[in-house]
Amino acid sequence: MTIHSSVYDTDAMRILSTAHNAAMLVVKSFAARPLDEGETAKFSKRITDNLLTVFDVGERDPLALQRAAVEGIAASPDSL
Repeated sequence: MTIHSSVYDTDAMRILSTAHNAAMLVVKSFAARPLDEGETAKFSKRITDNLLTVFDVGERDPLALQRAAVEGIAASPDSL
């Protein structure tokens, strides 16, 4: 496992953690039931992967990061 370079940048961590938290709230609100630990971990990983992908290409707008974080998750009924 490699550590992403953004973990050393406090501003980047603040932006990413805020977007991640907001995205998890969206995912949990779309779920018809409480998510178990495994599901939460799966969604957290997908959100993190989505966030780092757009962050790496220079996106820093908090709302754009939040949208990118849930892209492909909330739209897929079988994923929730």
